[in-house]
Amino acid sequence: MDELREHHEKNITVHVKHAPLDNDIRQHLQTKLSTLAKDVNVHCEHDIANINSYLVSQQVNVYRLEVEEVSLEEIFLNLSSEIRSA
Repeated sequence: MDELREHHEKNITVHVKHAPLDNDIRQHLQTKLSTLAKDVNVHCEHDIANINSYLVSQQVNVYRLEVEEVSLEEIFLNLSSEIRSA
């Protein structure tokens, strides 16, 4: 499954639930995190740890990290549509 996901879907979506942030900290975090990920879509699991470490280093209370990865069903459906289009 991991090989299929790695080959067919390069993005992992991470949702971060955190404590409220003031505008200055929010802007700083958006700027910094844009170097790690785009719209908190990351390309490998290692980036998830980097995001969490950075947030903690900035004294952001992280309550939860939710990770979304493509399912095998989605991979199959994408492959099927690619085959039909060819």
